[in-house]
Amino acid sequence: TALRVELATTLSAAGQHEQADATVSEALEQAQEPRARLRLLQARAQLRGAAGNESGALADLEEAFAIDAAAVAADFEAAIRRAIDNAAGRGDVDAERTCTLRCVDIILTHGAREVAVTMLASWTKRHANDLEALRGLRELDTADGRWEAVAHTCERLVELEEGAAQIDAALGLSHAYQELGEPTPERAGLEHVRKLQPES
Repeated sequence: TALRVELATTLSAAGQHEQADATVSEALEQAQEPRARLRLLQARAQLRGAAGNESGALADLEEAFAIDAAAVAADFEAAIRRAIDNAAGRGDVDAERTCTLRCVDIILTHGAREVAVTMLASWTKRHANDLEALRGLRELDTADGRWEAVAHTCERLVELEEGAAQIDAALGLSHAYQELGEPTPERAGLEHVRKLQPES
């Protein structure tokens, strides 16, 4: 494995990126042991990143992350942050969103909750109708007792959700204001939702 990686690195440095990729890929096809696969996946991800193959590098890091999250998290986060910046630069909102939400998940695996919350809050500030992101932000802020932030997110969810999810958002809003020792705003509270959903 080490010799294959060394050869591939030499080929990559010489600009022979396809040959470098093929060298590690061949070794990966033969490798069965998880630690060996981990090393090869990390090596190929680095080679693919150097060759400008962003999607290939991310796919390798995703597979490596499944083998050993702790060993791969830092490299995976760095790579996916670059992918976020690249997607934003070319105006690809869907790719930026996918990478942002995955990056939040990766950051949470090593306990950097405030960093994850900041990233998710920044995204929802720019994309105020992203329900999945808002739900994730509410969950994190609720778990950490950031009640002002919970109230703000729940107000948005009350506007966007429907059915049972809207009622749940209104209950979350009411709870947040109880924790803050303030009355729930009538425009977004449970009574407001009941008027919107008289059949509930």
